[in-house]
Amino acid sequence: MTPVGIIGCGSTGLALAAHVTQQGGAVRNMVDQNHHLLDRLRRSGTLTMSGHLGDAVFALPELSDGYDSLEECGLIFIATTADRHLAVAQSLASVLHEGQLCVLATGYANGASAFAGALTAAGFTGGEDCVVAMNTTPHLSYAPGDGSVHISAVKSWLEVSAASELAATKGMSLLTPWLPAATLARHQVASSLNNPNPVAHVPATVLNAVIASQEAHGLIPHQGAFHLGDFGAPALEALRNVLDAERLAVMRALGMGRHGVSRNDFSSRAYGPSSREMLPPRVGPTFQRRFVTEDVPCGLVPLEVLGQRAGTPTPAMTAVISLISMLEGQDFREHPAVPGRVAGLGPNGIAGLRQRVGAQK
Repeated sequence: MTPVGIIGCGSTGLALAAHVTQQGGAVRNMVDQNHHLLDRLRRSGTLTMSGHLGDAVFALPELSDGYDSLEECGLIFIATTADRHLAVAQSLASVLHEGQLCVLATGYANGASAFAGALTAAGFTGGEDCVVAMNTTPHLSYAPGDGSVHISAVKSWLEVSAASELAATKGMSLLTPWLPAATLARHQVASSLNNPNPVAHVPATVLNAVIASQEAHGLIPHQGAFHLGDFGAPALEALRNVLDAERLAVMRALGMGRHGVSRNDFSSRAYGPSSREMLPPRVGPTFQRRFVTEDVPCGLVPLEVLGQRAGTPTPAMTAVISLISMLEGQDFREHPAVPGRVAGLGPNGIAGLRQRVGAQK
């Protein structure tokens, strides 16, 4: 297998490192800008895995805060949250070279094209041919302690998409040896818009804002919730269903209706039989910051913009975005990630073959 590098040393990055290593791959380097996290990982000395893939202890890859350490890695996983993609692309562009492949885990709305565009804007030529995106993380994981990762599930289905057929083909060839559940998306942008996280996470955060605030400030102990099935109250599910219906309506208006996957169908595909632990551990915090900082500007806002361009109203989505913006004191519609995620997308669907990888197949 090609040498692997990982940007992001949180639970997603650690799960990728553990899984690739267990499969016989070589994870050379892990990069993170959080020096406190790097120090804690170095002190741990090893990478300890537990959960669905079994228990094992691996040597830690080389840890660094510099992207130049990834020079010899043919495959680079971007395991940061999606709201960090623009900053990562700007820093990575100066050290990336032809032949390397960047894999977004996950891409969120139009992620592959947005990341490729950011690389190009930062001076790297050939960005479209070196970026692929997964429509969901390969694992459901968390980091219970420094240098340890618990993998509660390995997805039974995920899609790989890209801004060019060359990148898509290369991505599939590099990923499937260790992740056989990966399939090639028939439509890049549709695959990215099928990500159910914004529809599931944001309503839970909004409707439980008081609990989330009390947990964050230590006023009440967090109950812990490893999967969103814990938040299944009828009112919450009703809001999620309305948002999901609006998402699918936007996709139909953009000519992607036949590629739309409902939230419930997505869950059934991704969590097939034996894909996850029967009794996943309860962890915390119950409501994570990325439910806001990632899912709103990289998921809900692009859908709202695309709905406006297609003449398809999204009243529930608009209300949720406005409410969470007021609660956070930040207008997420002005987030720098938004323009790149809707670039080239208009009311008539996808502009150009480069946005339509596999659509004719």
